[in-house]
Amino acid sequence: MIGGATVISISKKSNMLLQKCIQIHNPSLAWLVESDESITLDEKLGNELRELVGDELMLNGLDGDIPNKYGLELETLIDELGHLIII
Repeated sequence: MIGGATVISISKKSNMLLQKCIQIHNPSLAWLVESDESITLDEKLGNELRELVGDELMLNGLDGDIPNKYGLELETLIDELGHLIII
């Protein structure tokens, strides 16, 4: 944790999924996943990322009310991001 923030450290698969969600829902945050440097994640930014992944979940990750395979991957990513901001 660095000054109330934590460094983003997620799996390569999750990073690719996050990159896709960012490109679709908030391209202005692309720098987060394009940088080779460590990025610090505060609560506000962490929740913004979780929200945009949640938007993708609502649009493409559900079959009715039940998460499909893609939706389960998105739920895992939301959980990973959540764990980063409570560390």
